[in-house]
Amino acid sequence: YLARTYMSPDSVKIYASQAVLDSIKELFTESLDLVGFKDTVTRDIPLKKIKGVKMVPDHIKATFYPDMLTEKVVQVPIVSVNMPDGLVLRTFPTQIKVKVVVGRSRVDAIRAENFSVVVDYADVTAHPSDKCNLILRTVPKGVASASLEMQQVDYLIESLR
Repeated sequence: YLARTYMSPDSVKIYASQAVLDSIKELFTESLDLVGFKDTVTRDIPLKKIKGVKMVPDHIKATFYPDMLTEKVVQVPIVSVNMPDGLVLRTFPTQIKVKVVVGRSRVDAIRAENFSVVVDYADVTAHPSDKCNLILRTVPKGVASASLEMQQVDYLIESLR
């Protein structure tokens, strides 16, 4: 798992004819194949050459920071969305476990409030059933994967009047 990447410099100067300069939107590096590394790796990577173009510098320094993956379970409240006025949708249970896979360096930053699990009233009315579908709507950045403990829960629609 690659936790982050740092590249330096963040820009290079290029020298070429005006027509060539106008056609350049981005630069690429030569291919780099790194597999299975466990410690921070820094490499000088040459920029791909473009005919008639001088690049200064002609390489970048890239640093790759790996991280170990770990699992964490958070208890997230289930929220109903697209509810008409005067109705409330209650789910049973009211919270759901979300299992996440995340880098060890970020595991402490993962909190239930960073996620949102919803039941869409429009989906419930379009597909009537004794259970409603859960949607994992929000997952924080840096989470490699997230899954719900169950995909459906029991529900009840009540009138507030």
